[in-house]
Amino acid sequence: MRVAYLAVAIALLVALSSCGSSQALRHPVDDVLVEGTVNLSDQDKGVLYRAEEILVSRCMNKEGFQYLVFEGFSKKKETAPSLYSSEDVAERARHGYGLAARKDQSHDLDANGRYVSTLSSFQRRQYDEALLGSLKADIGQVRLLDGTVVYFTLSGCVASARTKLYGDNKLFMETTIFVENLRSEVERRVLADPRYLVALDLWRQCMNLNGYVVENPAAAVELASRGGQYRRSEALASKPPNEKEIAVADANCSKRAQLTVTGKTLDREHEAKLIVEQRRHVDIFAQILQSSLPKARKIVES
Repeated sequence: MRVAYLAVAIALLVALSSCGSSQALRHPVDDVLVEGTVNLSDQDKGVLYRAEEILVSRCMNKEGFQYLVFEGFSKKKETAPSLYSSEDVAERARHGYGLAARKDQSHDLDANGRYVSTLSSFQRRQYDEALLGSLKADIGQVRLLDGTVVYFTLSGCVASARTKLYGDNKLFMETTIFVENLRSEVERRVLADPRYLVALDLWRQCMNLNGYVVENPAAAVELASRGGQYRRSEALASKPPNEKEIAVADANCSKRAQLTVTGKTLDREHEAKLIVEQRRHVDIFAQILQSSLPKARKIVES
């Protein structure tokens, strides 16, 4: 049995504030597998997001810390390279994997991040505990489909805000963590599917012929991030290949092997099956969000 200890909960935090995180919260309506089964508009998602931030800010102020409300909610398009690669050769030729842009974004601190960076080490620990709670206090747990047990805190301003907004915070956290992790379960099933493995083998052979010894698209991205210094045959190029060269080869091979088409098709297939299998959790998740909207609107309007 695997055990995961997290300050609040898996995938609900971008990072701990002591690491310079500008935004400690990641709302559950953002990037959820079952998004299509939750009847919420982007505006409604924004209301829930902002209401939670307002409540967290009020709580942190009472604890003696600054916490500015994160103003915007926007459904972010996927910026990271797709798990199943891409067949868009032209896009890869222009932007590669987009690694430089992602690196720039990761170093961009907003006002809360800048504020935390001014605190002493001791104050940062206090800030973290005030915001995220402590595993020494009350904790809850949820078992994921792969057997991993995730522990989460029921203290701190995030927990307090979610209790006020969603009612039963323990149920909210258990359901949200479980539903959030259905996405990784879908991907695990796709990557183990014999139909995907056939396409992956063809993709791998194609990449080898292009001079790149990589096991999968993720390894190709990793290779590009290191500057391509592990090219199989230096005779194939007078200088180490760059990110765009690897990304273009990846896209061409994905198209020839039909890796992307196969991966996305299987993803939809396994996702549909998993949602049916876990319908009870999905329905509880949707009900919690829907029933919390009126309260969230009042908080935002006040």
